[in-house]
Amino acid sequence: MELLNQDIGQLVQDAESICLILKSLNGSLPESLEEVLNPTEYIESHQIPVLMAQKRLTDRLHQEQTIKQRDDLKKLMEATRKMIDSLTQSKAEMEQSKRNLEARRELIAKELEQVDQEIADVNNKLSQFPPAF
Repeated sequence: MELLNQDIGQLVQDAESICLILKSLNGSLPESLEEVLNPTEYIESHQIPVLMAQKRLTDRLHQEQTIKQRDDLKKLMEATRKMIDSLTQSKAEMEQSKRNLEARRELIAKELEQVDQEIADVNNKLSQFPPAF
């Protein structure tokens, strides 16, 4: 049972323990079961295909991780690009708003100047009236 939990790559490289178990069972098992288990004695002959399959699985896992990392970085880059575009657009909008406010301030300043002049004119006219009124 312990062998079932071992790494298959290790088992195909060192199958001595499997062979010993099978030899000790030789003759004590039904013939049909021995026929099924007999190829197991030659498990070492499958070493290269098993190790190659393990390498392919490892490579595939690494490739999937690399693809996921690439996709995550693409998403981060796109989010960052959108944020930069938004900030750039916000800055342009704020600069335009500032220009609009400055123009409005000039208009209000001119209007205030005109109102001040009108008040000065009225004060001048009032000062021309005799003090008795």
